[in-house]
Amino acid sequence: MTKKSLMALVLLVTSLQVFATTTVNDINLNWLNRNYFELKQDIKSSNFKTIVPIANTLGLIWLKRDGATAGEVSPLIASLLIKQPNIMLSILSQYPEEYQKWLEELQSSLLTDFSGGEEEALEETRLELIQSMEMINEAHSLKPFADQLANKLKLLSVRVID
Repeated sequence: MTKKSLMALVLLVTSLQVFATTTVNDINLNWLNRNYFELKQDIKSSNFKTIVPIANTLGLIWLKRDGATAGEVSPLIASLLIKQPNIMLSILSQYPEEYQKWLEELQSSLLTDFSGGEEEALEETRLELIQSMEMINEAHSLKPFADQLANKLKLLSVRVID
């Protein structure tokens, strides 16, 4: 084997190892970061064809979230909870312990204006979320999750960091 062939083989193996160690969550986070504004538009359009894969991927990111990730993914999840509450609640409700943790994080991950100038929009989101959760039928299996979210949001207010 020549030196060039050996070097090419080493580079190939190294690149395959990097690819093999890339987690699904890393891939999903990269997708989220590259497509954030397009995702917001897709959610607004409520196109069922795109909403389901978006909701599923956001659910996976949400499940593996850390502090910073929660702040990135929570606004999109909130938009889905407003536009398609049954779809997003169905995903979140599969992990009740994580759902409870997320409810505890809502103040910082969703209802804090870190940059100034977003207070009004965040308050509108809070009110729309409450309304969306209250619209879920009492007999629906997701109603307890919707009530938990609505009740938590009623206790919170938008916080502004100067």
